[in-house]
This record gives sequence, structure tokens and C-alpha cells, in this order.
Amino acid sequence: LGQIQSAVSNMDAILSELTQYSRPLQLATEPVDLVDLTREVCEFVMPSYEEKGVALAISPLALASDEGPLERLELPLDRGKMRQALLNLLKNALEATAPGKAVEVVLASRRHDEQVFVKVKDQGEGVRPEILAKLFTPYFSTKGNGTGLGLAHVRKILQAHGGNADLLWSEPGVGSTFALVLPRRDGA
Repeated sequence: LGQIQSAVSNMDAILSELTQYSRPLQLATEPVDLVDLTREVCEFVMPSYEEKGVALAISPLALASDEGPLERLELPLDRGKMRQALLNLLKNALEATAPGKAVEVVLASRRHDEQVFVKVKDQGEGVRPEILAKLFTPYFSTKGNGTGLGLAHVRKILQAHGGNADLLWSEPGVGSTFALVLPRRDGA
């Protein structure tokens, strides 16, 4: 009975994810401090990281811009959807990183091109070159139990905000850096 309940719960989660991805994305934007949101999401996932023995680091030194440390960065965002996108990257980083290793979250802003980056750097296995082109493709998964919608949905959320989700760097056996890239709006 327990196995049946678990299977039904798993199928419900998969169907929910499939349905959610197939619907047009509706944003409910409001001014959101991206620095606070990033810290909040990191604090939320910290128990999962501690349970696996993976360090999760976000420090004031990592919050940098061309002008110096970032204390606030208010942008027009859909708080729930941005939270979901960052949670997905942090979940993937945790799954990719072995106990005793670390994941670092870096928030950076560049005035010269008006972009904001939330980078998630893991010390996992890296992305194999043969799957790079498929990484953000819907229904493509390297996990046996995945739907292949995680990174595709992250990209969909970021594109709805006028940004993108990208793999910035990866080296097999060393790790990867994924980023949520957002436009920096006037007044932000």
C-alpha cells in the first residue's frame, strides 16, 4: 500500500509538472529584492544540503557589481516563479555534487551591459560535451526518473522575464556553472 501511495504521489508530481510546462506562462510581477530572494531560497534548501553533506555558500563577497558589494537589487519579477527557477538550479546542483564538496551561489550585476546574474557553481560531474546542445530541451533528461522539464522550465521562466538561463561553464569531473540572467531595469 505504501509503494502504491508513493507511486501515485510521484505520478501526480510528474503530471503536475507536465501540465504546468505546457501552459502559457503568466507573470505577476512586483518589485522584488533579488539579493533577499536569493538568500531566502538558499536558507530554504540549506537543510537538504546539510543532510547530504554538501556545503552551500553565499557570502557578501559573492554579491558584487561593478560599483562594489550589492546590498539590494530591486527588479520587477514574479517572486514565485523566480523562486522556482532558483530552487530548480540549486536542486540540480545538489544532485550533481558529492558529499564533502560545495555549491556556491554568486549574485553579480554588470552596469556596462545592464545584466544581472544569479550563478550556481557546483563541484559535480560536469556536463558531457555530447549533451550540451540538448541541455535545455524539453523532455530531455540524464536522470532515470526525471521528466526533462526542469531546465527547460527554468529557461521559460527567465525568458518570460526578458532574460535567459544558461550554462556558463562546465568541465567533466570538475563541475558546472549555471546562471539565471536578467535584464537590469532602469531604477534598479
